[in-house]
Amino acid sequence: MSSLSLSIDKSKPDRRGVVSISIAPSPELLDEYPLVFPYPFAPPPGWVVHEGLLLPVDMGDDPVRMLEQLLQDNDVPAKDRAHFASTFLTQVAINYLRERGGVPDSVPPGARKAAER
Repeated sequence: MSSLSLSIDKSKPDRRGVVSISIAPSPELLDEYPLVFPYPFAPPPGWVVHEGLLLPVDMGDDPVRMLEQLLQDNDVPAKDRAHFASTFLTQVAINYLRERGGVPDSVPPGARKAAER
């Protein structure tokens, strides 16, 4: 069983100062993520901040459930789980932003990387 404890509470908006981030995406992967990490504001309507990453509320698949399943299916050793989780969740956020046509207009300029403004 996984030692990671990750969850998304879609009923509560993320608030700075209350956020706990347990992932540390690689700089290379963060280069692909178009937003400031960790996301510095409350999420826009229809989005949620999880582990510092902006994700759509209406995702068809729960990334936490998908992650837990991948950890089990791939028998990821305990020492590698944090890195695996970090890479997976960041890639999910990148892919969903791309699928949605990029950064939503409702994301404030201060949450976008300089190249995305």
